[in-house]
Amino acid sequence: MEQSIPGYFYDKEKKKYFKILPHHAAPAGSQYTKENVKKLKDGERKRKRDGEHAARLQRRVQRSKAMGHPIVGALGLEREQGRIPVSGSGLRWGEVYARELDRRVILDMQCLPSTASLTRFAIDSQTGAIVFALKNHLNEGDYNLITAPPEPLREGFSYFKSNRCRQVMHSNSSPTTSLNIGPTRTLVQTSLGDATESSSIHLTKLIDRTLYDGIWIDVGVHMILRPPNQTSVFTSATSKVDGDIAIGTSSGINLLQETTSNWDEQQTVDFPSDVLALEFLSPTIIAAGLRDSTVRLYDQRSAGKALRLRHSSSVTGIKQVDEFRVVVCGIKSSLRLYDLRYQSSGNSSRKRNHSPSTLPVYDYPHNNEYRLDLGFDVDTETGLIAAATEDKRVQIFSLHTGERLASPAFQKPFQDFPTAVQFATMSEEKRDDSKSLVVAAGGVVEECKW
Repeated sequence: MEQSIPGYFYDKEKKKYFKILPHHAAPAGSQYTKENVKKLKDGERKRKRDGEHAARLQRRVQRSKAMGHPIVGALGLEREQGRIPVSGSGLRWGEVYARELDRRVILDMQCLPSTASLTRFAIDSQTGAIVFALKNHLNEGDYNLITAPPEPLREGFSYFKSNRCRQVMHSNSSPTTSLNIGPTRTLVQTSLGDATESSSIHLTKLIDRTLYDGIWIDVGVHMILRPPNQTSVFTSATSKVDGDIAIGTSSGINLLQETTSNWDEQQTVDFPSDVLALEFLSPTIIAAGLRDSTVRLYDQRSAGKALRLRHSSSVTGIKQVDEFRVVVCGIKSSLRLYDLRYQSSGNSSRKRNHSPSTLPVYDYPHNNEYRLDLGFDVDTETGLIAAATEDKRVQIFSLHTGERLASPAFQKPFQDFPTAVQFATMSEEKRDDSKSLVVAAGGVVEECKW
């Protein structure tokens, strides 16, 4: 083994010692000057450090690259947490359900002027009644909120008579943008606002199921709120567990909280673009879909906001699948499933003025290029997604595989654009508990049932 001798350098290749000379005293081309020897020793030390570092990395447990993928990584986490994966037969259940759907008209408002159309609806599963917004095209600026009590079933399908409908509130001149029933039996209706009438938030309490007389669904107590400064109201969402209500506007989110005898405005959350879609992910966390294609989260506990993902177009709908996943619908034929734990971009070469969309778990082959008012819903029980299209049809997709499913019930187009689509149990008492797909298009409401 070579020994270190002061003033000499040992060349391992030549296996000899060479005297280290000052640069001015060394012969031309000599590699054993002080400067050259220093460079050689530095290079040797660097190679040694790199080799030791590589050896340490080989001994470490490395994170799999698959964990960064939204599909494969999620499967790994499910396995680590001991969750039971969906079986192959479970995945096929959605196909069977979609294929065997039968379609019937359950409410026909065409006895009114032929230009009347239903734009939004909400189903009260406790009473079996349906609440809907009706637009009269003959009289511009005539929008009504109406309830229809349930009738006895017809061949297993729900049925409503148009001559038993009752008006819930006076007509207004502004289009209805959302209609929801919360767990505390609060009916929320929002209107867009126009040049003649400002936007509004209409709140009313629905009657208890034990007191329902088959006619009147509301208790007669109403409250109308009007946002200031010509603010447009695009959507609303109710909490799944309490009386909290979120209102999506042109300036952000207005949060309302139900009290013993009233509804109080709690917070106003500013966002940089119109809020077109809302969904409560938990009692305190709200997901907001914006016109600028972003999906942002707001936490009521800390008043914190965060940009969570970027869709490929303006967001028109958000539906929660589970604790981590959401389905986002938008224009430009965009319908995607995202995992909120993964925010990787689909474009690795990010440019300074370009923000690529978030990589989805599934990108469903949807058909809607420009309409903001088409219906959309998700049902985790059947594992299906229903989305209306610009050719007046409804497409059915498998939530678990990303495939479009064949459904003979929707081969025939609707008479108008389906502006409201909802998976629902029509009634908890008077009807069976099977899940229906309810669609409002033009002047009729149709129920699709297996």
